[in-house]
Amino acid sequence: MAPFPLIKLAIVFFKQISKPLANQIKTRAKNSEFFKKYICMPPAQFYHWYDVNLRMKLLGIKTKNVAKMNEAAAVELGADILGEVVILSVAIGALALEYGRRSKNDSDKEVRQQERLLNIEKQISEFETIVKDQSSHLLKLKELIQNKTSSTSNSSSSTK
Repeated sequence: MAPFPLIKLAIVFFKQISKPLANQIKTRAKNSEFFKKYICMPPAQFYHWYDVNLRMKLLGIKTKNVAKMNEAAAVELGADILGEVVILSVAIGALALEYGRRSKNDSDKEVRQQERLLNIEKQISEFETIVKDQSSHLLKLKELIQNKTSSTSNSSSSTK
């Protein structure tokens, strides 16, 4: 089974799961005073302040004070930022899980290759031992053959 289409399917799945979650968080953030005041508005105001300062610096204009956004726009922007953070967090989590899975598979594969290499080295060592034993047996057989032929040649020359 090809892993590539499964990865694409997983990415689509995580996007489809995280978007409704982000939208739900956005609607709760807009309706809850606590979320409005402490979760949505501070990042939105900071983003607005940073954006205005950066644009003014790029234009060469110095700014002293940046006017704050109105509450409705800040809540909307903060809810959008929060939704994007949720989607990004889900994507990062999915990537981290995939990376962990891949690295585990790679390490398992490396362990299997090391075991295979050790098995091959063991077999080579066993074959070397067998070859040495057979070489010594061959040498003994050659000596026996030489002794047998020399004893028969000696006995045939002495009978003449």
